[in-house]
Formats: sequence, C-alpha cells, structure tokens
Amino acid sequence: PVKALLIFNGGTLEATADAPSFVEKLSSTGETLVVVKSGGAKINSGIYAIGIDVALTEDAVSTGGGLTKLGDGTLTLSGANTYTGATLVEAGTLALGAAGSIADSASIIVAADATLDVTAQAAFALADGQTLGGNGDVIGDVTAVDGSTIAPGLSIGTLTVTGDLAVGGTLAIEYNSNTPAIDLLNVSGALDLSSATLSFSDLGESTLTGEPYVFATYGTLAGAPAFEPIGTPTGYVVDYAYEGNKVALVLIPEPSALALLAGLLALLAGCRARR
Repeated sequence: PVKALLIFNGGTLEATADAPSFVEKLSSTGETLVVVKSGGAKINSGIYAIGIDVALTEDAVSTGGGLTKLGDGTLTLSGANTYTGATLVEAGTLALGAAGSIADSASIIVAADATLDVTAQAAFALADGQTLGGNGDVIGDVTAVDGSTIAPGLSIGTLTVTGDLAVGGTLAIEYNSNTPAIDLLNVSGALDLSSATLSFSDLGESTLTGEPYVFATYGTLAGAPAFEPIGTPTGYVVDYAYEGNKVALVLIPEPSALALLAGLLALLAGCRARR
C-alpha cells in the first residue's frame, strides 16, 4: 500500500478535534511516514487530546530538527521517535505512551504551566547525553542515567517532579549571586542522589551571601552524593536534610561560633554533673 508522507520543516500542524490517531488519519491505508527536518515539527493540540502512534523520524540529510508542543490540550506520542533536536513542551501536556520514546532528543524542556506525563511508562529514563529541564511539571517516575542532566529552570526557575527521581547523572543547579536567587527542584516522592554529580554555576558576578538557599525538596531522600559537589559557592556547604525534607546551601559556621557552641555545651554538661 502507498504510505502518506508528512514532512515537518518549521510548519505547524493544528488539531481541530480530539483524535487518538491524529496523524494516521492523513492516510486512507492507515500508514504514514513522518519526517522531521532541521526546521523542526510544531504540533498545536489546541484544547484537544490527540495522539501520534507512528514515529517522528530524523531526516537523513536535514538533521537536528526537534518537536515543539503547543496548545493547552494533550499530545500523546506512542512511537519510537528518532528526531534529535530539542523537545519543547511550551503549553498543555506532552504524554508518552507505554511504548513511546524520545530518547534521541537532545533535551526535553518543559515550560512553566506545561506538563510532561510519563506515567504510562514502566520506567522512564533519560538517555546518556540528554537533559531534562525547565519550569514546568513532570508527572511520573524518572531515572536520569549516567551522562544525563537534570537542570531545573530556564536560567533561575523551578522544576517539579510528581513522582520519584533517581539522578545517576548531573544535577545542574544555577544561582545568581547578584540577586541572589537559586534554582529549585521539587520532588514529591523519593529523591535519590547517591549516584549523582551535583554541580553549581553562578549566573552573577558577585559573591553569594546569606543563607539558606534551598535548591531541592523531597518526600523522602533515598541517598546523598558520594562525592563533593562541583562549584560550591565559597563559604557554603550542602545540607541534604535541611528542615527535614530539603537540600540547601548553608553557611559554614565561623570558627568562633563553633568554639562558643563547644563552650556552651561543656558548661551545660558541667552544670548537669554538679546537680
């Protein structure tokens, strides 16, 4: 049978109704080949729920195109997609079906008020070299393998994971010493950092002062990194149990303060001994 050929190169495909098999309807045979060129694919779900079962494939010559999800509705990808550009969820929900994959996409960026839904996946894992970031919400459990990156915010911002998050790659936290402000990662379930590399970078040109700077919250902490963080601001250490369920940069106590604390503890012990 003759297949329909759909080529994306910067144009936008818009939905006008709910369509579980949105792209397949372009072909009377039910078979469609979808190619993404360097200009990328833009799909606007509008207010509707639509799905694409076939793969969005990388063009053999015009490479590097990505996917931009527009509209307040839901787009569900169920194919083994091979496009290599960025996946941008600018509005609404981008969902992955049970067999859906965007592992070849260089980055997955979820904008504020937008959602990436991976709850249909048995185990959603970022690929080596892939980045998950932005200011939106991720629903479902996520594993970031060695070589991948979790990067909350676009510049300074907040990324929320409703589920468990295991970071085996890099947790990249940006802060601005001029403002001051810092990224925030909110994890409702278990946060596992035992195999993570924690990396800090300053977007400002000043010196960070004051405390604390909370950059992660969690339901439970499954483990802290085995190695020292990279780029920790001068005078700070990381407290993985700040206020019980937060990870924060806190000031290193001054030696005089430590000595005073030790003296007070010794005095208290002496008073108890004389009673």
